[in-house]
Amino acid sequence: MNFTSELEFVVNKNNVDSITFVQTSGFASVDSVMIKMLRATSGKWMPGRIDGNIVKEKLKIWIHIFSGRIMDKRSGEFMQQGNKHFANEAYEEAIKAYDKVLYYDELDPQAVTQKGLALVKIGKVSDACILWRSFTKYNVPEVSGLIKEYCK
Repeated sequence: MNFTSELEFVVNKNNVDSITFVQTSGFASVDSVMIKMLRATSGKWMPGRIDGNIVKEKLKIWIHIFSGRIMDKRSGEFMQQGNKHFANEAYEEAIKAYDKVLYYDELDPQAVTQKGLALVKIGKVSDACILWRSFTKYNVPEVSGLIKEYCK
């Protein structure tokens, strides 16, 4: 199981204040750990400034917790295999390799973008768009650009 929460907070000077959930994980124990993680960063923030004056900043963060799967050391190897298959126009094989990367790290932006491009190459543009749109909440610029280009 994986958990994602979206939190908003204020950086006041260099401290974290006013933590609120935009999206909870659905589990109180997981959410309390996420709050503790964010509070642990207090004192490590660079304060915002306008005209040299320190100002409060409202920020948003997504925290994703993986459980149940240990990241495989071979993810980089799977990524290289996928890229090699992609370069050789073996798109189905590339997709399988990218899926191996995403099994261990479903937030790998390179695997998501490349898998989507491989889907486009085999005529599954709508599947690529579904994949990319599911990834937009993580604000990866490459994904946004691909959506604009392919998903009309």
